Amino acid sequence: MPSFLEFIFTFKGRERPFAQAFFRHENYLEEEDPTFSLPMLGRSSLLIQHAFNVLSIEKGIGLGGSWVLRQTALYHAFDVRYGHSLWIVLKGDGLMRKRIPKAASRQPDMKPASMTSATRSLVACLHVHLIILEWSAENWGDFVDYLEEKRTVNAIDARLAPVAEMTSPMQIAQSFSRRGTIDTTVSKRSTFYSQESSPRQNSGVPVSPTSPIFKRSFSNFLRRGSDLQTVQENCLPGEQATEDATAGDADEDALNDFDLKFSFDQFQRLSLLGDELEQGIISIEQNKAVLAEIQAQYETVLKSPAFKAHVRLEECTGKISTFFRRLRSIEREMDMHLVRLKALSRAIDSDKVVFDAALQYKSTRTSEYFAHSAKVSSDRMEEWTMKMHGIAVKTEQETISMHVITIFTLIFLPGTFLATFFSSGVLNWNDEGLLDADWALRSEALKLFLFICVPLMIVIIAGWSLMYVVVRRKRKATESAIHDGYADEKGTTHESPAGLGIQGQPERLPGA
Repeated sequence: MPSFLEFIFTFKGRERPFAQAFFRHENYLEEEDPTFSLPMLGRSSLLIQHAFNVLSIEKGIGLGGSWVLRQTALYHAFDVRYGHSLWIVLKGDGLMRKRIPKAASRQPDMKPASMTSATRSLVACLHVHLIILEWSAENWGDFVDYLEEKRTVNAIDARLAPVAEMTSPMQIAQSFSRRGTIDTTVSKRSTFYSQESSPRQNSGVPVSPTSPIFKRSFSNFLRRGSDLQTVQENCLPGEQATEDATAGDADEDALNDFDLKFSFDQFQRLSLLGDELEQGIISIEQNKAVLAEIQAQYETVLKSPAFKAHVRLEECTGKISTFFRRLRSIEREMDMHLVRLKALSRAIDSDKVVFDAALQYKSTRTSEYFAHSAKVSSDRMEEWTMKMHGIAVKTEQETISMHVITIFTLIFLPGTFLATFFSSGVLNWNDEGLLDADWALRSEALKLFLFICVPLMIVIIAGWSLMYVVVRRKRKATESAIHDGYADEKGTTHESPAGLGIQGQPERLPGA
């Protein structure tokens, strides 16, 4: 039977277990052809033959006790005239090699001495079929129990978790506050590394852009701390009175529990569990299809005139009825496991919905928290703007006053200077009438005045000029650094390829 090669080729090295079950048959129950008959070997041309494989679940060895899908393939040929049978059983271990001889030693119908006719051989063949088919339905109950336990471990917390308490504004604010504290430490390290790398940039050595892990700055922590203060200011007085250090620790633990109970890793585990369930459901449904094909095969064969002519069915009517009854029993057992698997699959889908609803609820509460924080911050900024407006008005009034004072100072400054100069003793006035003129210049006093005043003026002008040059150079260096790179809103400076246009090509001036 060439189609049996399809079953043989499935037994090979593969990453995932083979998960397909099917049935093939070729019957030759027409008139006997002498060309294909070998009487000396006990072979005739009247032959029924079929091949199939079934799937079952077995506990793996050395895989952490996990359940794996296994298959057993069978080829069977039965000579209707002489009652000879040919069996080829394929399995990845020696389980069937032990079960079939063990059953043959216990079942009288399977002992070689009892196979004296085609009818008795047919009964033995039916027993071998039952051994294979019963194996395909024997471990599914334990597998379903294992999946139910895994589902309970992964989903019980999600169904009973206090989501509303774990997504309160206070806990959301505490979450961002703790993250901001961690980011502040990372930001300090980033500042240290950037200071070390700045001399390289000045020396012309290319430096890679700042790593994304160092992109958070101290302003994030201040902003999140402000959000936490905003939430604390908007809490009810009664709630503030009932909070203490123990409650704070409990809130922190509750938030950590939310991250654990509704983590994406747990959602992935539920998804993988759902995949195992789907694989089990598909395997049982395929086994049921093979079971129906085997039942239809023998029902057709038993009604064949050629088969009735060589096999005395009246001698094994009870055995055949028992065979079909056990087939129906195996099918009912598979149906029971299938119902449990489908119910568990629906429960896992429900758990996924709970997970998704919890995550969406947290996202909604977080959005509400940020919207409320933005409203409070906006009101506070408006209040600050009004205060700054008042300060600006006062500053404008003071500026006008300073302008008036400056104008009057400029008007009276020459007179003040002359009055100071005339009263300094450089000039002598003829108040007592002892001089030949109304006034006399004291040249020594004038020289002393100029000797002290002129160098002092030169020193002041030179110092101001030096400071002006230094500040101007620093400003130009800062402007050139800004032109060479750009700084984002977090204060991180990024380098941009100078002189390069789109696709890394050199820029060209217009008209070039």
